[in-house]
Amino acid sequence: MLNKILIKLKEKYQNSTLFQEGGILAPAKADEAKVKISFFRLLGETFNPVLDYFKIFLILGALAAILISIVATITGFNNLCLYQEVHVDIYCSDSAWLYLTYSFIKFYILSYFAVKWTEITLGKESFSWSYVWHADRRSLKLAAVFLFLIFLNFAPVLSSWVLYLRTPNPDWRVELIFFTFVSIGFLIPFFLVKIYPFLSAMITAEKEVSLRQVWHKTDGNFIKILLNYMIIFVIAMLLYGNLQSTIRAYSGEYGYLTVLMSEFMYNFAAILIFAFFINNINYQYAKLCRDQNQAS
Repeated sequence: MLNKILIKLKEKYQNSTLFQEGGILAPAKADEAKVKISFFRLLGETFNPVLDYFKIFLILGALAAILISIVATITGFNNLCLYQEVHVDIYCSDSAWLYLTYSFIKFYILSYFAVKWTEITLGKESFSWSYVWHADRRSLKLAAVFLFLIFLNFAPVLSSWVLYLRTPNPDWRVELIFFTFVSIGFLIPFFLVKIYPFLSAMITAEKEVSLRQVWHKTDGNFIKILLNYMIIFVIAMLLYGNLQSTIRAYSGEYGYLTVLMSEFMYNFAAILIFAFFINNINYQYAKLCRDQNQAS
């Protein structure tokens, strides 16, 4: 499906640098042969590291969840602020700039978790408290990248908003060009699926593989990868749905300790889902890129 779309885009924008040699959408080279990955192996490697390193996950996940919970409550973005039926005297903010600041701090903590978790599960580092508290610039860079990817994933919402507000043009040619341009926003999340494994290279600070190579290495595996992400998404929805039901069941009975505990539960659940995602892209990168480089 994506290949057909890319062919049409190339025909329309053939002079774009994206389709020229060295561009991310340029045809694959001979040394960028397709590699097949197993759907069930990818699915298994999504969950196995959490089970294999369960104690380490509890430690790293709990630390990250505690830090995010404290920042969320201080900045006024505790999850309980979303529930009008919950009556508790906590600070809630609606400042866009404060939310952006909170989001960056949150993604910095998640990035910090991703670096430590990946290096321990891949055997690059062993667990120690001195290692856990040692920071580097990778987490800062990753936080910015994660925020940018979140923004790009909201492109379909922006496209829908533009289509809703626009005034139709009586000239069908103008309408066709406009709709073609705006509809690209609906495809962006699917394009991003092909480059997520590159995040693993950023986490492990590997520079042998380019973004373009990762794009082509995922050829032939798109549906399997997308289905894996959908399973992670369904698990996330079920987990958050149960948490929301629990919170509403105890509506009006919240003290300050319960506020912090509920926030911790939300964030620990988010970190669990985030760990599944990181495990998934780590296996993709190892299978599609790292193992192939070592074999060559």
